[in-house]
Amino acid sequence: MNLSEYCDNKETLWNKIERNKVKKLIEYINENIDEDLYKIANTNDSMEVFNKLKLWLFNFYKEQLLNGLKYVGVDYERFKKGLIYSLILGVTRNRDNNNLIYNILKSSNIIEDIKVYDDETYEIITNDFGNIQFMKAEANFVYDKETLDFVSKLGDNIKDACHEVSFYLIQRYEMFKAVTSICKRGLDNNYYHSFVLDDENNVIDLTANLIMPKEQYYKLQEVNELNCINYNEYLEEKDKSIKFDESKTLYPLLRNALYNQYLSEDK
Repeated sequence: MNLSEYCDNKETLWNKIERNKVKKLIEYINENIDEDLYKIANTNDSMEVFNKLKLWLFNFYKEQLLNGLKYVGVDYERFKKGLIYSLILGVTRNRDNNNLIYNILKSSNIIEDIKVYDDETYEIITNDFGNIQFMKAEANFVYDKETLDFVSKLGDNIKDACHEVSFYLIQRYEMFKAVTSICKRGLDNNYYHSFVLDDENNVIDLTANLIMPKEQYYKLQEVNELNCINYNEYLEEKDKSIKFDESKTLYPLLRNALYNQYLSEDK
């Protein structure tokens, strides 16, 4: 098996499927409203159109958007989870559009409220997914200067460094386990993602500056675990996969997870 090629093929296929779905969705909505979405978004790229206008469409053309989701085979529940997770990232990453997302989700009866507590935790009261608790990860590492320095050096690149950051954490904290998985983002896109579980079964996702109970994180991200290991377990199993990384460029956690995925599909 060639794991780098295997990974590239998976990601290429997933991205192609996502692009096709998004293009079909935008074209469907365009045919059913008196607007040109490409003109409004000032781009011919349907992915850009969707990313720029999905909240606007949900607010002003909800019926057409929902019919379009059904037309391209995307579950409305998946779409709602994505919007809620966008609100969470808006809080943890200090984005400027928090109030807009909050108001749209509340007016659409997807959420009832978001509460902020004295211990720096947040809670979103939703109508379909229960109460979702979370906090900013940086608050949990306030006394761990080395980890905060590591994150700071990555800067904005941390958003694409999930495998690297998770590997760093399991080397630093022996009680942590790194999960490498297939998650959901965008309209309905699969992607490889690593994060950490602490000894209280909370997810620590430093790429999102997020800590959240495992059950809630797995529900929103639709996590499909490929591997879950601490650092000692990584050392025990790494030699099984390393010889199949023909590019010698795969991140260690991703490489091991791809090896497991390949074997499970080969059965």
